[in-house]
Amino acid sequence: MQDKTIDNALLALRKQGGIQGKLADVLLDMRGVKPPAYYQDSPLRRGETKRIVLAALRDGPRTYTQLGEAMRQVRPDLTQRAAANRSYQALLRLKDKGLGRCGLVRIDNYRDCAASMGCLEYFSELGLVLSDNVLYYYALRSEARTRTQQAFNARILREPGSLVIFPH
Repeated sequence: MQDKTIDNALLALRKQGGIQGKLADVLLDMRGVKPPAYYQDSPLRRGETKRIVLAALRDGPRTYTQLGEAMRQVRPDLTQRAAANRSYQALLRLKDKGLGRCGLVRIDNYRDCAASMGCLEYFSELGLVLSDNVLYYYALRSEARTRTQQAFNARILREPGSLVIFPH
């Protein structure tokens, strides 16, 4: 039996508590294994992360941080970073299942492109700052509702620390 297997079994006993938990704690100390600093008391149920992310995207464009905040409303014990990571992983799984697409688009002058397609008003309504950076887009496959949304079908404006998600 591997040491890692024994350590994991002792950690599981320690987590359960009681007399066996105290004994496991002593054995872990003897083996030199440090106990984890945090135990997740109630993990999300299967598919709950996906449902939270999809519900947040139905309301309009969101950054990963905003999706993480939607997740923290359900699970306030999550850190901001953990919630943002969970939302990112949920988006990747949606892409892998064929519910979305993801890629890079290089546009030399993003502001002129948006103006030529008549989308500056749409972006200003969303409170977005336009820049001439590379666009990163993520799309959920569904019917676009307006010509503007069709023109900028699920694009994410990438700036330092900010990804804006445009669902169809």
